[in-house]
Amino acid sequence: MPRSTRPLPAACIFVPTWSPETLPFAGKSWKDVVGAVSPGRMNIGDASKSETYLSTYVGLRRVLGVDYFNEVAKLKPNFLVRSEQIVARVVSGEDQTAYFGMPTRVYQANMRGAKVKFLLPQEGVVLLAQATFIIKGAPHPAAARLWIDFILSEAGQEILVRNETLISGRTGFKSPIPDYAPSIDALHLVNVDWHAVSSADMKKAREEWMSIFNP
Repeated sequence: MPRSTRPLPAACIFVPTWSPETLPFAGKSWKDVVGAVSPGRMNIGDASKSETYLSTYVGLRRVLGVDYFNEVAKLKPNFLVRSEQIVARVVSGEDQTAYFGMPTRVYQANMRGAKVKFLLPQEGVVLLAQATFIIKGAPHPAAARLWIDFILSEAGQEILVRNETLISGRTGFKSPIPDYAPSIDALHLVNVDWHAVSSADMKKAREEWMSIFNP
């Protein structure tokens, strides 16, 4: 069990991702993806195997509704788990778009010469917070606390954001790469009270997702 836990003010998001070389997409909404992609040419993070994709589904379902996801399922998406593979298939042209693309992987791909884009949809994005903690009985808890203090500092956050393309939650933090990791204040967030979401709720959401997509 953790000796102490403090939130790490950084988070990730999953959003529609595509390459202009294979898909001339100019949408602004999650709903625009449905009409732009050919069946079988989109991949989606497998929420039956991943808590992060499932959490994203839980949030998006609140603003988009189950009927919308039935339309997404008609596109017969390819189911993946690894975020690297999800964007790599867009870069290679195997898929026209990644429904749950990760800006971190877009940034890394583009640094290698790709020209991948991603959309921050007008309905909002689901923010998935990261966390850090000190293990109970850790041999050097004082050193661990110093590390946490550093990673929460402005200098530590800049290193974290620049290298991991995460979104900082630090008040007043100015992102060194705003095109890929915008400030949290610049994002339209889907409002989810995660404290009110139980394990039973997540189990029900997973079962619903599986019934829709049949991965």
